[in-house]
Amino acid sequence: MKGAMGFDVVSAPARGLWRVARVPDPLQLPPLPPPTETPSRSAGNRYDAPDATYRVTYAGTTLECCFTETLARFRLDQKLPLAAIKREWAQDNKMTLGSIPADWRVQRLKANFSVPPDAVFVNVDHPDTLKTLRYHYGDSLAELGVQDLDRGDITAETGWSPDGSHTSSTRTARSRGLDTGHDS
Repeated sequence: MKGAMGFDVVSAPARGLWRVARVPDPLQLPPLPPPTETPSRSAGNRYDAPDATYRVTYAGTTLECCFTETLARFRLDQKLPLAAIKREWAQDNKMTLGSIPADWRVQRLKANFSVPPDAVFVNVDHPDTLKTLRYHYGDSLAELGVQDLDRGDITAETGWSPDGSHTSSTRTARSRGLDTGHDS
C-alpha cells in the first residue's frame, strides 16, 4: 500500500516481530555512540546515521531473519585468502573461520514483541519505494555517482543513505524498515 511520500509500506504482522539483541533487555537500545565512532563496524549498527542523529532498531518477521542480520558482521569476505587464514588460525589455536564467538552467544537474547496495529514499515523491496527515493534524493545520488538506485544500494554494507552520505548507514528515509526475509 502507498504510504507517506509515495513509499510502499506494509503493516506489522499480527504474530509480532522478532529481535535478537544484547542482554539484559533485547528491546533496549544502547546509547548512541559519539559521531566520530559511528562509521566503525563495532560502534553501532551498520544502518545508524554516520552523524549519530538516529539509530536503526533491527526487527524481523522471523527469528531466522533476525539472526541473519545480527550475524552480518561475522560473514566471511570471500575475497580474502581464506585457506591461508584458516591454516594460520589453526596454528595459533584461534577460533575456526565461520564460528561465532562464545561471548557473542552468551550476550544475546531473542524477543518476540508486538507493535501497534496501525504501525507501518517501509518496504525496501518495492519498486515504488526505490522510485520515491530516486525522486527525492536524485541530486545527492548523482553527486555520489549512484546512477540508478536499487535495493543493493540501500542494503549494502557501504550503501547510500538519505542524509546524503555513502557510508555504512542506510534504510529508507529515516523510516522504520521491515525486513521481509528475502535475501539480497
